[in-house]
Amino acid sequence: MMFKTFEKEIGDNKYTIVAFTGSNGLDLMFEFVGYASTALKLFSSDLTSSFSLKSILETSLQEGAIDKVIDSMQEMLLVKDSRDKLIHFIRRLVADTTRNGKEDLGKKELFDMIFSANYEELFVLVKEVIVVNFFSQSFIKKMIAKNLQQEQPSSENKTQ
Repeated sequence: MMFKTFEKEIGDNKYTIVAFTGSNGLDLMFEFVGYASTALKLFSSDLTSSFSLKSILETSLQEGAIDKVIDSMQEMLLVKDSRDKLIHFIRRLVADTTRNGKEDLGKKELFDMIFSANYEELFVLVKEVIVVNFFSQSFIKKMIAKNLQQEQPSSENKTQ
């Protein structure tokens, strides 16, 4: 069975990103929604209170939300309690990706060797995997919005 593949060049390397299987994609998607919601909450706190959640979501998803999510993930690595979980999530995101047509990133030893002192390339790849698998889906934006709304105080929900 063949899944969709997407070619991305990052630096001197060519990555083949394989679309997630249904069950793995769902599992990763729900975990990603949590990370994305955290990042967008941080982003929205920088805006004035005159913005509605809808306008924050529309603006941020169209203008660099994925960059905010990646930045947030990098910051979470600084916190020991979330570090192991996030590293595991990142490894799962890129597990079906190959580099230069032969290197299987699902193998821990190879992952560790390729991305040793090469973290910028890793996070660029993570961004591409997320874009390919999730951000082309309009419903994920709705899930993130719903998650954000559930976390806001009820008085703010009434003004939107």
